[in-house]
Amino acid sequence: MYVRLLCEALRKKIQSEWAEKFEPRKCGSSLEECRKLRRYSSFIRHLNQDILHTYYVKDYENEKGISPSALGRFLNSEKPCNFFQKYIGNILSVYLGYQSWEHFKQENSRNVNSALNDKLIASPAELPKKTIKKEPVIATTYINSFWRVHHTAS
Repeated sequence: MYVRLLCEALRKKIQSEWAEKFEPRKCGSSLEECRKLRRYSSFIRHLNQDILHTYYVKDYENEKGISPSALGRFLNSEKPCNFFQKYIGNILSVYLGYQSWEHFKQENSRNVNSALNDKLIASPAELPKKTIKKEPVIATTYINSFWRVHHTAS
Protein backbone atom coordinates (compact mmCIF):
# COMPACT_ATOMS: atom_id res chain seq x y z
CA MET A 1 0.00 0.00 0.00
CA TYR A 2 2.85 2.39 0.82
CA VAL A 3 4.54 1.57 -2.48
CA ARG A 4 1.42 2.49 -4.43
CA LEU A 5 1.16 5.71 -2.44
CA LEU A 6 4.80 6.50 -3.24
CA CYS A 7 4.18 5.87 -6.94
CA GLU A 8 1.10 8.13 -6.93
CA ALA A 9 3.05 10.89 -5.13
CA LEU A 10 5.84 10.63 -7.71
CA ARG A 11 3.35 10.86 -10.59
CA LYS A 12 1.75 13.95 -9.01
CA LYS A 13 5.15 15.61 -8.59
CA ILE A 14 6.01 14.88 -12.22
CA GLN A 15 2.71 16.41 -13.38
CA SER A 16 3.14 19.51 -11.23
CA GLU A 17 6.72 20.12 -12.43
CA TRP A 18 6.26 19.06 -16.06
CA ALA A 19 6.21 22.55 -17.63
CA GLU A 20 9.26 23.64 -15.66
CA LYS A 21 11.50 20.57 -15.93
CA PHE A 22 10.51 18.35 -18.83
CA GLU A 23 8.80 20.50 -21.45
CA PRO A 24 11.98 22.57 -22.04
CA ARG A 25 13.84 19.28 -22.63
CA LYS A 26 11.56 18.58 -25.61
CA CYS A 27 9.64 15.81 -23.84
CA GLY A 28 6.27 17.18 -24.93
CA SER A 29 3.68 19.24 -23.11
CA SER A 30 2.53 16.35 -20.89
CA LEU A 31 3.41 12.80 -19.94
CA GLU A 32 0.72 11.44 -22.27
CA GLU A 33 2.08 13.46 -25.20
CA CYS A 34 5.58 12.36 -24.28
CA ARG A 35 4.53 8.73 -24.72
CA LYS A 36 2.84 9.49 -28.06
CA LEU A 37 5.93 11.29 -29.36
CA ARG A 38 8.11 8.35 -28.37
CA ARG A 39 10.17 10.57 -26.11
CA TYR A 40 9.43 8.53 -23.02
CA SER A 41 12.92 7.01 -22.70
CA SER A 42 14.40 10.50 -22.90
CA PHE A 43 11.98 11.69 -20.23
CA ILE A 44 12.90 8.75 -17.97
CA ARG A 45 16.62 9.56 -18.35
CA HIS A 46 15.99 13.23 -17.44
CA LEU A 47 13.79 12.25 -14.49
CA ASN A 48 16.43 9.77 -13.31
CA GLN A 49 19.12 12.48 -13.45
CA ASP A 50 16.89 14.88 -11.52
CA ILE A 51 16.11 12.26 -8.86
CA LEU A 52 19.76 11.27 -8.39
CA HIS A 53 20.88 14.91 -8.34
CA THR A 54 18.36 15.69 -5.58
CA TYR A 55 19.41 12.56 -3.70
CA TYR A 56 23.15 13.24 -3.88
CA VAL A 57 22.79 16.97 -3.08
CA LYS A 58 21.17 15.92 0.20
CA ASP A 59 24.36 13.93 0.96
CA TYR A 60 23.10 10.38 0.56
CA GLU A 61 26.06 9.29 -1.54
CA ASN A 62 26.59 6.02 0.31
CA GLU A 63 23.40 4.48 -1.10
CA LYS A 64 22.86 2.74 -4.43
CA GLY A 65 21.37 4.59 -7.37
CA ILE A 66 18.30 3.75 -9.42
CA SER A 67 18.54 2.80 -13.08
CA PRO A 68 16.36 4.44 -15.73
CA SER A 69 14.85 1.04 -16.59
CA ALA A 70 13.89 0.39 -12.93
CA LEU A 71 12.39 3.88 -12.72
CA GLY A 72 10.40 3.30 -15.90
CA ARG A 73 9.09 -0.05 -14.61
CA PHE A 74 8.12 1.58 -11.32
CA LEU A 75 6.16 4.38 -13.02
CA ASN A 76 4.48 2.15 -15.63
CA SER A 77 3.52 -0.75 -13.43
CA GLU A 78 0.00 -1.29 -12.13
CA LYS A 79 1.64 -3.21 -9.28
CA PRO A 80 4.87 -1.33 -8.49
CA CYS A 81 5.38 -3.40 -5.33
CA ASN A 82 6.24 -6.53 -7.37
CA PHE A 83 9.85 -5.44 -7.83
CA PHE A 84 10.19 -2.76 -5.15
CA GLN A 85 13.31 -2.58 -3.00
CA LYS A 86 13.87 -0.45 0.07
CA TYR A 87 16.75 1.55 -1.40
CA ILE A 88 14.46 2.61 -4.28
CA GLY A 89 11.97 3.76 -1.64
CA ASN A 90 14.72 5.78 0.05
CA ILE A 91 15.78 7.47 -3.18
CA LEU A 92 12.25 8.33 -4.30
CA SER A 93 11.17 9.43 -0.81
CA VAL A 94 14.09 11.88 -0.63
CA TYR A 95 13.16 13.18 -4.10
CA LEU A 96 9.63 13.80 -2.83
CA GLY A 97 10.93 15.79 0.15
CA TYR A 98 11.03 13.15 2.90
CA GLN A 99 14.10 12.11 4.88
CA SER A 100 13.83 8.41 4.05
CA TRP A 101 11.46 5.58 3.09
CA GLU A 102 10.70 5.07 6.79
CA HIS A 103 9.87 8.76 7.17
CA PHE A 104 7.55 8.56 4.13
CA LYS A 105 5.74 5.56 5.63
CA GLN A 106 5.46 7.26 9.01
CA GLU A 107 4.04 10.46 7.50
CA ASN A 108 1.54 8.56 5.36
CA SER A 109 0.45 5.91 7.85
CA ARG A 110 -2.94 7.61 8.41
CA ASN A 111 -3.71 7.53 4.69
CA VAL A 112 -2.81 3.85 4.45
CA ASN A 113 -4.68 2.88 7.62
CA SER A 114 -7.84 4.70 6.55
CA ALA A 115 -7.66 3.09 3.08
CA LEU A 116 -7.25 -0.34 4.66
CA ASN A 117 -10.14 0.26 7.06
CA ASP A 118 -12.39 1.24 4.16
CA LYS A 119 -11.72 -2.13 2.54
CA LEU A 120 -12.33 -4.23 5.64
CA ILE A 121 -15.69 -5.86 6.34
CA ALA A 122 -17.25 -4.51 9.51
CA SER A 123 -18.52 -7.75 11.02
CA PRO A 124 -18.74 -11.47 10.27
CA ALA A 125 -22.51 -11.05 9.80
CA GLU A 126 -21.74 -9.13 6.59
CA LEU A 127 -19.84 -12.03 5.07
CA PRO A 128 -21.67 -13.85 2.30
CA LYS A 129 -23.26 -17.02 3.58
CA LYS A 130 -22.53 -20.26 1.77
CA THR A 131 -24.92 -23.10 2.15
CA ILE A 132 -23.39 -26.50 2.04
CA LYS A 133 -25.69 -29.39 1.50
CA LYS A 134 -24.91 -31.97 4.14
CA GLU A 135 -26.07 -35.47 3.49
CA PRO A 136 -26.21 -37.94 6.34
CA VAL A 137 -23.65 -40.72 6.14
CA ILE A 138 -24.97 -44.26 6.41
CA ALA A 139 -21.72 -46.18 6.30
CA THR A 140 -18.11 -46.14 5.20
CA THR A 141 -16.25 -49.05 3.70
CA TYR A 142 -12.61 -49.56 2.91
CA ILE A 143 -12.13 -51.07 -0.56
CA ASN A 144 -8.83 -51.33 -2.44
CA SER A 145 -6.99 -48.77 -0.33
CA PHE A 146 -9.82 -46.19 -0.56
CA TRP A 147 -12.53 -45.20 1.85
CA ARG A 148 -15.97 -45.16 0.30
CA VAL A 149 -18.74 -43.10 1.89
CA HIS A 150 -22.36 -44.19 1.45
CA HIS A 151 -25.04 -41.48 1.69
CA THR A 152 -28.77 -41.80 2.02
CA ALA A 153 -30.84 -41.15 -1.09
CA SER A 154 -32.49 -37.72 -1.05
